[in-house]
Amino acid sequence: MLRALSHRGPDDEGVVEVAPNVWLGNRRLAILDLTSAGRMPMQEPTSGCWITYNGEAYNFAELRRELESKGFRFRSRTDTEVVLAAWAAWGVEGIRRIRGMFALAVYDPRQRELVLARDPVGEKPLYYAAGPRWFAFASEVRALLASGLVSPRLDRRTVAVYLYNGFCVDPITIVEGIRALLPGHYARISPEGELREVARFWEGPFISEAASPPGLEALRSMFLESVRLRLVSDVPLGAFLSGGLDSTAVVAAMARVGAQVRTFTVAFPGLKLDEGPSAKKVATSIRTIHTEVSLEEDEVLPWIREALRALDQPSFDGINTYLVSKAAKASGLTVALSGLGGDELFGGYPFLRYARRLAQLLLALGPVRLWGRSVARWAPLSGPGKLLAALEAQERNLVPLASYQASQVLFPPRYVQQMLGELPPQISLGLPVEFVTFLQEEQKGALSVLDRMVHYAFRIFLGQRTLRDTDTVSMAVSLEVRPPFLDPVLVREAFRLPASIRCQGMPNKSFERTLVRALIPSDYPYRPKQGFMLPFEAWLRRGGPLYGLLQERLGDRRLILRAGLETEPVERLLQRADRVPWSRLWALVSLLEWTDRMGVEA
Repeated sequence: MLRALSHRGPDDEGVVEVAPNVWLGNRRLAILDLTSAGRMPMQEPTSGCWITYNGEAYNFAELRRELESKGFRFRSRTDTEVVLAAWAAWGVEGIRRIRGMFALAVYDPRQRELVLARDPVGEKPLYYAAGPRWFAFASEVRALLASGLVSPRLDRRTVAVYLYNGFCVDPITIVEGIRALLPGHYARISPEGELREVARFWEGPFISEAASPPGLEALRSMFLESVRLRLVSDVPLGAFLSGGLDSTAVVAAMARVGAQVRTFTVAFPGLKLDEGPSAKKVATSIRTIHTEVSLEEDEVLPWIREALRALDQPSFDGINTYLVSKAAKASGLTVALSGLGGDELFGGYPFLRYARRLAQLLLALGPVRLWGRSVARWAPLSGPGKLLAALEAQERNLVPLASYQASQVLFPPRYVQQMLGELPPQISLGLPVEFVTFLQEEQKGALSVLDRMVHYAFRIFLGQRTLRDTDTVSMAVSLEVRPPFLDPVLVREAFRLPASIRCQGMPNKSFERTLVRALIPSDYPYRPKQGFMLPFEAWLRRGGPLYGLLQERLGDRRLILRAGLETEPVERLLQRADRVPWSRLWALVSLLEWTDRMGVEA
């Protein structure tokens, strides 16, 4: 299992039997205190508790001072030791007080139990599997497969969810028997491998609060503090820079708090989506040490194959982040700050407007159950009909979520059914029913339709797609990515502002522009919203650098059957490849590539 995770921690390895038949292991990416004092698994001597840990507790210095006042003594300068002492002193309350990203496991001999916990936003993944008298966990699915304890079988429900969304959704995974701990949750496990409890420790900010929301100055100060906290490092640190508002705000804040900033951009010379010129203007204005890595067309295929190998679960996204992560790592960085999360906090996606309007229309029409069934049955598989078909027959209280999913659907339900032969149970709106419950439980206040849409973007688009892919592909090259916009304190306070205020100017984020105007250069070249997209549309067409890979994967009947798909619908897509949206084609390439590489089958 540790060999399977060596890319996540190339600096050290440790394995300890912390109690009879209870083993903890760790691969360390050393960032704070590079000495052997930071080796894990680590023990707290007074309580006897052990920890293995992935992440960063950015408020560790503050927690350390408080714990020292309680009599704790520290042997290292790591945040790991502070997190362990926080558990020993406060238990679950100690986890709740961590301001950062983490997946951790603590064995507590006082209670004779193992505790797993995952950060509130879901920046770090945590997977587990169980059998008769055994329990195993890891930072990646591939490590649990490497254990030999889990059968390499595809989870049919997740395949359906993947086809609908283009990515997997917690708490189920692409492998049958492997589950993900949901964000902001902890689990308690007995020494015999019995799962005693899974519960929330973080309720989330998506509720109406009586207290007055923060003002601009307060939010700006929180953002600057978030950036400052994420500059703590004993290894080289820099930032991803696209030239967009979010990454520019992060880099400008880094310079404001006194950092000498190194920035990185991947450029595609001659292509419309090339972010190189915008990033270079910003870097020049802020006076960063800027590195631009240009990717020519004849270099694309080897890089893309590497990126596919980096994915821990299939995804139609993540390749762009792999490319910039690889460039940053090759230039000597171990930590990079990112503008991730700005779009979700401040409404940076055009599809949110469409989803809101669709939800408002359907709610105005009244009961949609029978009407939705009719549309789902007869609607075509493309254009507006595809979106309406995605709604199917839903309860009224799920109309906002149905509308959000309709705006994002990759393959509509009828096509998913054709490719799988039948739709597996326990899926609602293309999501696991457990995840739908998770979303509904977080929306406790009288939220507007737009507030709900932004919450869905935060938990689905960001939490299940962007964050998982970013963690996997950056850690594949041993790079830690830190997004200041996702600081738990900043997130909680920002979400106390109604989306009608916070998401003004959607998708061009006029509220965020006002928020960061005092930080960014006065000559900053504002531009319309442009996602961090690679030119897959051109690359997958006949004559493009990925056309051969597309033919190789979607033309392999053995691979299609191995993934549990019907061959005819896939072959039909391949025949019409020049007219099919690139995202559908690439999602299937990623799925088939992953099943072949990992030796997993239906």
